[in-house]
Amino acid sequence: MNRVKSSNGVVIQNVSVVNPDESKIISINALTEYDSKPIENTSPTNPAVVYNPYLEEVFDLKITILKTKDNSIPSMVKLGIFGCGEAVNIATKAQIESATTGSSGTLLSSILPEITTTSTSMPDTNGTIVTAPQQITTATSSSNGFITTLTVTASSGTTMKTCEETQVVNESVSKKITVTPNGLPNGVNIEFQLASTSGVSFPNDQKTPQINVHLNEPQRIQSIAIPRDKTVNGNVEQFEVTFYSPDEKKINDNPILSNPSSKENKSKPAELDSTQIPRDRPVLRIEITIVKTTDSTSPKGVVLDIKACTEAITETTTITPLSTISSVTVKPGETGVTPVTTGITGTESKQPQETSSTTQPVSGTTPKECEEMQAIDENVSKKITTSSNTLPRSENIKFLPTSPEGVSFDENDRTPTITVNFDKPTNVRSVTLPHNNRVNGNVEQFEVTFYSPDEKKINDNPILSNRSPKEDRSKPAELNSTQIPSDRPVSRLEITILKTTDSQSPKGVVLDIKACTEAITG
Repeated sequence: MNRVKSSNGVVIQNVSVVNPDESKIISINALTEYDSKPIENTSPTNPAVVYNPYLEEVFDLKITILKTKDNSIPSMVKLGIFGCGEAVNIATKAQIESATTGSSGTLLSSILPEITTTSTSMPDTNGTIVTAPQQITTATSSSNGFITTLTVTASSGTTMKTCEETQVVNESVSKKITVTPNGLPNGVNIEFQLASTSGVSFPNDQKTPQINVHLNEPQRIQSIAIPRDKTVNGNVEQFEVTFYSPDEKKINDNPILSNPSSKENKSKPAELDSTQIPRDRPVLRIEITIVKTTDSTSPKGVVLDIKACTEAITETTTITPLSTISSVTVKPGETGVTPVTTGITGTESKQPQETSSTTQPVSGTTPKECEEMQAIDENVSKKITTSSNTLPRSENIKFLPTSPEGVSFDENDRTPTITVNFDKPTNVRSVTLPHNNRVNGNVEQFEVTFYSPDEKKINDNPILSNRSPKEDRSKPAELNSTQIPSDRPVSRLEITILKTTDSQSPKGVVLDIKACTEAITG
């Protein structure tokens, strides 16, 4: 494991293995103080963890090598850490998006002197596991701005474990739960606990109750489920959730809809898709609204299974020497995002032993941050399909955001589905259906399902957009950016229009979809 600490908080864009073929690394994870648990790379061909949006004020970054192609010891590991911060004497400019403020865009040299590494699960020649933690305790920087060798030496210290999940709805929290519109009798709240055998049942006139869970302290929520197999009469099929921050502001503007519980299989609960939970944000209150039951009656046997992340646990570790790590020298004046890279060499042996490593300066092109572009061009618009049988194919080009009239659907087609097929997989950054520059534009709300290049759903349940207010045409219906899987390549997306401002069929529909271009090299 590599651990990078900064005395000044920095902006982190991504962490990657620069030489996956040479090092044979196919899986890594990264953990900052903002993460409740490590984030793993999604593609074995690209061992990289991308933070989108960027993380600001990062002081502690831990990178763990999880897997190699043949389970051998990683060798000649070069890590690229792309980030920005205040200007220092190493002039490696990082081009950041215009939305990022408060940073000069210069890589901090103060990151380097506090890199620590720990190698784990290294098989020796007999197949046993040798664990050899390491810590860099010396680092020098020469006057000309070059970063010099970092040496691994023996020392003792503490190693931070990742946080552990705990059940949120205990006796104390359950007693503070409130229900609207009609409250519960005294003492019933305690039955919301997961261990309850009866759960909470609502009267027949309360089919969509709202359950307010007030936490004792802000916590990072990891999962929310309402199981049916814990009680005899459990019937919750689907619910939606709104999270609130410690200052009582909504974290998600629109409620997040859960996966449905199968009517035929009680063991599969209604639960939130983990990718839609704001796990990096502290939550003080949760609003859960039950929207559907398996038998269309009021909710019965309701218990809450909410897990959160406890504080990090530390343990004392004795650290023994393994290797020397030489950093890549960075020449002042180079522009573009320049990765901080280290070379790590290990040897297969029965005992850990000191070895050497060599690292060559990285030359050639370095990736800049991607720029947003309009995904709906003329070529893509021509390939758009709709669920409408009456819309001529020639109308598709009117989905372009520059179209003055947009696409209008037949009166009988109130909730059409629009399928957008991209020329190649792309990272989607925003989805909007504006109507302020079209006379008849009337889309109030829509939902979106994203598909990966292998044609699998990225989000199990459609993501609901914000509503466009009837009184303000300048505010369009659009997806909340925190719910878009912007770190996943998308080859296709389905947009279903759910509601219009005048309760008529959709009129003046244009698509404004921004995506990230490929990394620009220079």
